[in-house]
Amino acid sequence: MGRGRFNAAVERLDRLLRLDNAYRDYSAALDFAEALWSNDQRKDALEVMQGLASVSTRINHQVALAHYLIEDGQAARAREVLEGGLNSFDTSPAFVKKRDESWASRAEKMLKGLAA
Repeated sequence: MGRGRFNAAVERLDRLLRLDNAYRDYSAALDFAEALWSNDQRKDALEVMQGLASVSTRINHQVALAHYLIEDGQAARAREVLEGGLNSFDTSPAFVKKRDESWASRAEKMLKGLAA
């Protein structure tokens, strides 16, 4: 992707995710969505992110989905995703809160930006 070869990245990441969709704690899925988005396959990128957000409770995955929703003009849906992610974060164990504190802060900033 760093060389702007998004189509090749899409193909390679697709193959990888078919073998292991949770590769590196879903970081390959995040890269796949980015490659799809950059390759003008925006609907597919949103589907990947929605699928990831449905199986993962990590707030960073919710923030990533909200980012793409905002870019796609779906601010109301992004707000729902961010609020849901923050609600889950609030009830998380202390170690999760410590690990994901910066992502929760980012979610709050995104929500404030949507309210403006």
